[in-house]
Amino acid sequence: MANLPIAAGIVRPLGSIASNAGQKVALSATSAQTAAPVAANMVFLKSDIACFVLSGSNPTAVVDTCFPLPANQLVGPFAINNGDKIAGIALAAGNLWVYPCQ
Repeated sequence: MANLPIAAGIVRPLGSIASNAGQKVALSATSAQTAAPVAANMVFLKSDIACFVLSGSNPTAVVDTCFPLPANQLVGPFAINNGDKIAGIALAAGNLWVYPCQ
């Protein structure tokens, strides 16, 4: 979890992962998106393979033009519009996990 210094030694979390609210997206050479819209304004993302991601109401991820996400690292939080979906694409099979923040 990322932390933002507030004042003289006080630290507050930027966002925490909402329990039991994550979604898994199967990645391949074709763009795929979350099955349900994400009910949050921020998300953390993790993939077991390097991929490219995009958010929107009906996003289509494209290799080399969308945001690159490294393999095996929890990245974020990313600001999205509440109700957006997250799309991902990779050069091989893998999985993308989308975790909404509270």
